[in-house]
Amino acid sequence: MGEAPRRVPRRSGARAGDIVMATGPFGHAAAGLAIATSRRRLAATVRFAAAARRALVRPTPPLRFCAGAAHLFTASMDSSDGLAATLWEIASQGRVRIEVDAAPVGGGVREFAAENGLDAMGLVLYGGEEYETVFACRASSRPALRRRAARLGVNLLEIGRVARGRGVYLADSGRRSRVRNAGWRHLSA
Repeated sequence: MGEAPRRVPRRSGARAGDIVMATGPFGHAAAGLAIATSRRRLAATVRFAAAARRALVRPTPPLRFCAGAAHLFTASMDSSDGLAATLWEIASQGRVRIEVDAAPVGGGVREFAAENGLDAMGLVLYGGEEYETVFACRASSRPALRRRAARLGVNLLEIGRVARGRGVYLADSGRRSRVRNAGWRHLSA
């Protein structure tokens, strides 16, 4: 398998007061899958369709960033099963509540969804296959993480915070709504 030179962050380490970050925007892979499998031709710019297809068939996990920054994570997980499933797993394992203040919607995803009668937040939260890293960290780690991300060209987004309680909630138009716990479930079929 391999060895980890440092402490490996578990899914269960998030604590109230931590911030939640992700290494990339979401929704492109789900859009790519929709384009590839739709029975009808979906409206998309050539540039967006190419980016969506690339996100689906050639994901680029932020391995170098995570290898050097994992010691700053209090909890982490890859998002291959979907952003919602990932957030729920971190919240459940840590027995905490995650409040998403800024959904990491990829560029062009809202427009693509609107033009094709799709739910943009559905693509972002439940699409999966993104292979980004979602993690919690102390607020004091934010500057070091941002410097490392900038140095490596990694898109680092602050998406929310960890609070006391249970569940995953999304701020939308000034209201908080509970995020459905859905995504890929291994060994459930």
